[in-house]
Amino acid sequence: MMKTYPRILAASACATALVVLSACSSSDDTSSSQESTGGSSSTISEASAEVEKLRNPAPFVVEPLSGKVPAGKVVADVNCTAPVCNPGVLVEAIEELGWTDKPFVFDITKGAQDYVRAVDAAVKSKPDYLAININFGTEVIDKQLKQAKADNIPVIGAGGTDATNVTMMAQNPAALETAGKYMADVALDDKKGPVNVAVPTDISLPSLESMTNGVQQRIAEVPGAKADLIELSFSQPQATNVSGIVNYLKSHPDTEYLLFPGTGFYSGLNQALKGAGLSDKVKLVLTFPYESDVQAIKDGEFIAVVGAESNYQWRMADAMARLAVGEELATKTPVNDFRLLTADNVDVAGLNPANYQQVYRAAWGL
Repeated sequence: MMKTYPRILAASACATALVVLSACSSSDDTSSSQESTGGSSSTISEASAEVEKLRNPAPFVVEPLSGKVPAGKVVADVNCTAPVCNPGVLVEAIEELGWTDKPFVFDITKGAQDYVRAVDAAVKSKPDYLAININFGTEVIDKQLKQAKADNIPVIGAGGTDATNVTMMAQNPAALETAGKYMADVALDDKKGPVNVAVPTDISLPSLESMTNGVQQRIAEVPGAKADLIELSFSQPQATNVSGIVNYLKSHPDTEYLLFPGTGFYSGLNQALKGAGLSDKVKLVLTFPYESDVQAIKDGEFIAVVGAESNYQWRMADAMARLAVGEELATKTPVNDFRLLTADNVDVAGLNPANYQQVYRAAWGL
């Protein structure tokens, strides 16, 4: 199913009346036009400045732990089996700490029910720490989160929108909205003017909803720009999602950019766009790329990619390590590290902050 968000109009009440009634003076029109042009120019300049910062990111820094990490901790690791969930990455970080990762997997294609089952089993296992990839939000696992709190089990989440009953949300709305905003900045900087973008997404997943919101909020700042949503679903075949994107582009030929909040819906699209004669009609931007996307980026399938913390599970492990040595976490909703990737500079290492594993190991005293 496709859902189109309202068009963002840059018309004053006077300008609107001019269309309907021809009632506004030329001086009013000139003033309105100047205000719109000024607002657009300012935002586009800001976008270009942000893109330049992404081209030259600051060094990735992690503060050293205040003490030695205790041995023997057990982490209940709730995660989905799809590549977009990075299965197995947390295991690497937890093993670096000398701890045990106990997996509780769920199938994202089976919906929230399987997710709740996995979280419930993880809480009942009485771990030292509970790590959850919050694919279906916190409301449906509110009972389990409250039980974990009652049992004094710290919960480190990723991707959720509500941090009320979690100790820390590694990927949180602010960080994810920033990723979406940066994708919009890339399009605005490329066009150097108002853009018409569409976002293939599944807003039933909080992480994708947050990134989608980030795109819309930025685009809304530019008079005359438009951001639509192409509503897709991980519960349906990818071929169906690809068809949905292609059909949308056919019915909306003025679309200039597709902004992908994650790589989940891109598989098979490049071939489909070529087959439909659309590959040179629209430009693509991506955030949170994975190793499987590197070749496509090298091949120029995306004009640019907003690299993030694809292996964000290391940030989750860092939070657990800090709790283990008695530290208070600085924030429940940490900022994330971003950088710009293009065909000219992309490699596997660039999918995450520079030397992030070594930085974390050094901070942990390993």
